[in-house]
Amino acid sequence: MEFCYKVDNLYSRECDRGIRFNDPSIGVEWGEVVESLLSPKDTNSPLLDDSDCNFVYGEI
Repeated sequence: MEFCYKVDNLYSRECDRGIRFNDPSIGVEWGEVVESLLSPKDTNSPLLDDSDCNFVYGEI
């Protein structure tokens, strides 16, 4: 599986957020995961329910 995303500005550490890639509540089937290729951010990000992310998807 390949995952790409688009950004619209320069990186800003204070705005950086993440959700644990394998959070069971999201339900993504990643297939075989090579743990040695994951960054500390990938493995240490919070679960969705525990995060401080307030992103709202969809039209408001």
